[in-house]
Amino acid sequence: MGGKQSGGIVKKSPLGCVLAHWKEIGGLSDGSVNKKTLIKYCNHWWPLYKLDDGEKWSFNGTLNYNTLVQLMLFLRREEKWDEVAYADMFFTLQNHPEYQINCRLITPQDPMVSGSEKESKKGGKEKLRCCSACSIGHRCTKLEKTKNPGVEDLPEYYKPPVQAQQRESDDSDLGIPPNRPVSSHTKSKREHVATQTPLGEAVGPYRRPILIRVPLSLSDLTVWKKMAENYRNDPVGVSKCLNFMIKQHDLDWNDIQLLLHCMTETERQLILKKAEDLASGQLKSRGEDVKEHFPLQDPHWDCNNRDHRELLKAYRDWVVKGMEQAIPKTINWLSLHAVKQGPEETPSEFLNRLRDAMRNTSLDPWSEIGIQQLVSLFVAQSATDIQRNLKKLGPAKSRDLETLLEEAWRTFNNREKQDQIKTMQMLRAALQEIKGVREFRKPLERDQCAWCKQRGHWKNECPERWKGRGRIHT
Repeated sequence: MGGKQSGGIVKKSPLGCVLAHWKEIGGLSDGSVNKKTLIKYCNHWWPLYKLDDGEKWSFNGTLNYNTLVQLMLFLRREEKWDEVAYADMFFTLQNHPEYQINCRLITPQDPMVSGSEKESKKGGKEKLRCCSACSIGHRCTKLEKTKNPGVEDLPEYYKPPVQAQQRESDDSDLGIPPNRPVSSHTKSKREHVATQTPLGEAVGPYRRPILIRVPLSLSDLTVWKKMAENYRNDPVGVSKCLNFMIKQHDLDWNDIQLLLHCMTETERQLILKKAEDLASGQLKSRGEDVKEHFPLQDPHWDCNNRDHRELLKAYRDWVVKGMEQAIPKTINWLSLHAVKQGPEETPSEFLNRLRDAMRNTSLDPWSEIGIQQLVSLFVAQSATDIQRNLKKLGPAKSRDLETLLEEAWRTFNNREKQDQIKTMQMLRAALQEIKGVREFRKPLERDQCAWCKQRGHWKNECPERWKGRGRIHT
């Protein structure tokens, strides 16, 4: 009599309880989760999954903690992210014994518990008791039963934090069951402050962020390959691009190998050789093995393991430095002399371009020799008007880069005024030419024609004017 819902779902089961408390546990208004999908996963898909530790998902669901953890580990390992939200609902149900009591999944152990609960409801407060010892203020007799022996075997990022374990022990003294992971799709979860995680992170059990691998897209690889083609001409710029991609995508060992394979074999070998030399130089003083810190084969580092993540960070730093220093720098004077100031380019932008070009050579743009070379290049390759004014400076000022930059800016800012002056001069010259023509035109004589300048008739009587128009002059 009402013991089952449609589709063989038992009301007094975890699945039936989740469906009965759908609005509180998983009924989001955006429609991202629905009951039909939950039933399909719970009763058709999850029982077929081979879970670790000999666990097996039961028809109509289960509240066994180890089974729930093994299911969650399996879903994340197989990247079944759509099913994770539905598995979280059973964690939420386990975290709310009031829902379980309402569905008759658990019952009070003795009359004292029911009496204490009624008294607490009358006072407006709801206290949770799991045994008679809790109701009289003694240590919970089920404390040891609530501890799951399989927790120690879980990965580091699935183990409860130390503070949470201590809090569970304190709460157990009051008869409150230990906390479980709360689904992000429940109202109870939304009452807390939302957990915000950066790109490449997900919220795991106990609200801990865990790192997940996000593969590089085809567009990222296309952009990188285009940048890598200019590696020999600009190793510093390409290494900066690699460092930016590492920070943006949190690349692992395999991702870095993929980017290096976009370069030529010679370039890749030079980079790895230089990076390994840098690693060997740092590790030699500490007496550590280079192969452990700079592996040539996949080390299978786990990004959620703190020690592995430190090894990955050091490896990435060595690769970036190796890429920057692998190509020997020479003074390429042709590339330096090819940098010329554009018509609308400011003096500061032009100077920065010269410095960037000099960084690709063995010259240091901030050394004394580099500054003197910058002075010569800045004067010789500036725009024509700026160059003309810079050459007018005295010998002392012409060797000071700051003085040259100030004079270049003064000339650059006065360009508009100079253009206005030139325009006014051209306009004045044109007006004077027109005025001069009018001044030299002689006035007509009394009997002189204004059309043909002949005497003896006026313009209206000029035969030249009416020639071919059919008017006959008499």
